[in-house]
Order: sequence, then C-alpha cells, then structure tokens
Amino acid sequence: MRNALCAVAINAENMEELDLLDGFRAILADAEHLDHLSARRYDDLVTQSIARLRGVTLQSAREYKRKFQATIAREMNAGNPAVRGIFLELAATRSGIQSLPGKP
Repeated sequence: MRNALCAVAINAENMEELDLLDGFRAILADAEHLDHLSARRYDDLVTQSIARLRGVTLQSAREYKRKFQATIAREMNAGNPAVRGIFLELAATRSGIQSLPGKP
C-alpha cells in the first residue's frame, strides 16, 4: 500500500486536475479495512470518507464517486500514465483492485 500512497503523492497535481485526488485518498485511507469488510461495506466506508474529505453529504459523495469511476475508466482507456501507475500500485496490494470502487 505504501507504493500506492507514493504514486498518489507523486501524481497529486495531475489527480487534482482530474478531480481524482479525493477518491484515491479515501480509498487509501480506508485500505486497512480491506481484509475484514465485504466489498459493499468497504464501498460504503469509502463513500463516507469522500463525504468527510469534501465536506459534503453522502448523496454528493456518491455523485462524486460516479464521476470518479467514469474518469478512471476514461483515463485508463486513454492510457494516462499517472492514473495507470496508481492503478498498478493498487493492483499490487493484497486486495487492491478487487475492492476499488469503479474498477474498469
């Protein structure tokens, strides 16, 4: 997980421009729960973390997460090296991509 944190930090400016930073921060902040929560519960936890990070309601956090997922898919398909690098680091974790909301 440390490498994924580093990948996000290195690419923070690009992630901020794409409005992906809060989504990745929430996913990584809740990563310690990957092993003992169901995928649905983990997804709910990430939504709550997004709401806290952005200072918005859960409904707004869910809307952000939908946009986050669409942006991830678009950028992965476009071959964005920053997004791909972060995604590869997440995939290298034990549960990684399987628990990433909106995995492409």
